[in-house]
Amino acid sequence: EFSIDSDIPQGYGLVAFPSNGRDPIEESRTLSLLASVVDDRLRRTIREETGQAYSSGAFHRPSEAYPFGIFVAIADLAPEQTGPVTREIYDIATGFAEKPITEDERLRALAPNLKQLQDMRRTNPYWVRVISGSQTNPEQLEWARTIMEGYESISLDDLQSAAEEFLVPDKAATVQIRSDKSY
Repeated sequence: EFSIDSDIPQGYGLVAFPSNGRDPIEESRTLSLLASVVDDRLRRTIREETGQAYSSGAFHRPSEAYPFGIFVAIADLAPEQTGPVTREIYDIATGFAEKPITEDERLRALAPNLKQLQDMRRTNPYWVRVISGSQTNPEQLEWARTIMEGYESISLDDLQSAAEEFLVPDKAATVQIRSDKSY
């Protein structure tokens, strides 16, 4: 828990979990899609249902060089909401055993990801990154070739298994940051 000397009333709640690096690529893709499911649950719960957060999100960042990464769920909120919302983020992120992922959630997460990937593949910077990266990691060419099918093939069971393997309560790190003067 951190307090920052500021006149601006601001707070952040964050829950992070260790994950693996980029390899195997299937696991990395699954965790990225799982982040979209968590993002959707955060949005629906702490933003739309309770109005506790200004914005929220979740993401997975695998290391390209090391065998580890990080899975993060975060919300930008009023400082007095930091504690309760951080607990809600934790409950959402670790609650997949009690509230399994539905097919509707999988599809809601998949559709915008596929659109984003499709758009990304139309840009020169993407292909420059793929080609330049393939000199040291030749498998990047195959990853680029299979990216759409790779995401489309992620099943409900794949997502649920990843949630149960990586979003483990005992491995969670929680961080609360709030402005001091406004709280």
